[in-house]
Amino acid sequence: MNQTDLKKIRTRLGLTQAEMAEKMGLSLRGYQDKEYGRRPITKQDEIILKILKKKQLEVDSAEKKPAKS
Repeated sequence: MNQTDLKKIRTRLGLTQAEMAEKMGLSLRGYQDKEYGRRPITKQDEIILKILKKKQLEVDSAEKKPAKS
């Protein structure tokens, strides 16, 4: 995973850098450093991103289900 992937995931989730930083437990500057390639993306970061993507898929599929009457 590289910084381009990180930005794609963030934009797909519809999050600002500040929101993504909060979800990843980073400062805004720390997140920006990763997105701009100044700091490496760690295995821990990758795990957090997988969890965030899975949660988003669950939300998306729940929104597509017809409401029961």
